Amino acid sequence: MRDARIREIDLGPRQMLLFDAEEQASADQKRVLDCLAGHVEKHGQAQLNHFVQLAGDALGWDAFTVLQYLFRLAHDLEINFRSNGAQIAAGEAKQMLMDSSEANLQVVLNKPVDEAVFHRVKEFYKEIAVDTGSVDHLDQVELARCLARRLRAWKRDLDKCRISAGMPGFPGKNDIDDGLNFISSISQKSDAFSLIHAFFADAASLGRLAETVNTIRAFYDDDARRWQMLVEFAEACKKTLSGQMDKPCAAEAYGRFQTILALPRPYDRVDEAWQLYRLLKSHHDKIVAQQTQQCRETALAKVGSLVRDMGKHLEAHGADDDLRNHALFALRVKLRCINESRNIDRIKRHVLAAEEAFEMFWDEVAGE
Repeated sequence: MRDARIREIDLGPRQMLLFDAEEQASADQKRVLDCLAGHVEKHGQAQLNHFVQLAGDALGWDAFTVLQYLFRLAHDLEINFRSNGAQIAAGEAKQMLMDSSEANLQVVLNKPVDEAVFHRVKEFYKEIAVDTGSVDHLDQVELARCLARRLRAWKRDLDKCRISAGMPGFPGKNDIDDGLNFISSISQKSDAFSLIHAFFADAASLGRLAETVNTIRAFYDDDARRWQMLVEFAEACKKTLSGQMDKPCAAEAYGRFQTILALPRPYDRVDEAWQLYRLLKSHHDKIVAQQTQQCRETALAKVGSLVRDMGKHLEAHGADDDLRNHALFALRVKLRCINESRNIDRIKRHVLAAEEAFEMFWDEVAGE
């Protein structure tokens, strides 16, 4: 088979077709599976290249069509590929075929799972998947597909939260990374037998993972906006609430607030942190208002001094009315801006602008 055709093999699920075409595609895929089952019953595992030719002749199809259906069956966990006695993923099998048309590949049917293991995993699946309907009637392959879908759903949820969890002050990044790594390791079990046994062997860890995913998803869906406000407030109040506070209860509340925001898993403490924030914000706002007023008074005194010095400088050099008006107006505008500003940073910027204007006009008056 030419490499160019092998590259066209689709590793994903079969695309849904119109009803009649879908029925035919499903029937054709089952024909390939039945053909393989008959071959395995007589000969054990099947050599891939040999089986593709035999099935193609028996079904009247070209080799590529048979090969594509085999990869569909592998995606559906009906079969798996082996190389040198070891199971390999479908993507690896495709690459080996692209590298060499004589690749040593075998196709095997999935092994049956022990009934006790099968039953326990079904019960476990009911515990970790809500609103999924009954799984009691599912066979081994169908259950494995449900397990694979659950892993993909967990991965989607964690991937969705991962970007936000990397923001400063936000929790969960380590748990998310650990969860994604765990999901990746379990997802490598690409046949039904191995996947079901992995869920059986790692049931305790997978149960904890399910709880972690649900908790983190709920936090980022429901509380991320409030948490962002808490993080921003925690940063803003470092300069206002970190010192001695008049009321012991406020100091105690601030300590508790800091403790919650530093927790690696604060998910069940968001409401408490929000109540503390509402209590502390009034203290913070009062202190900020006092500091802003002090800064404003200092700034007004400083720029007022610049206005007086500029007036004396203009008089000393006999500056004309036009230059006098421009120089004093620029400084008086800054006085008005300082009076109207509501935060310290803006006040400081206006003071700096006043100083720059003062120096510029000072030099202009002196050089006139």
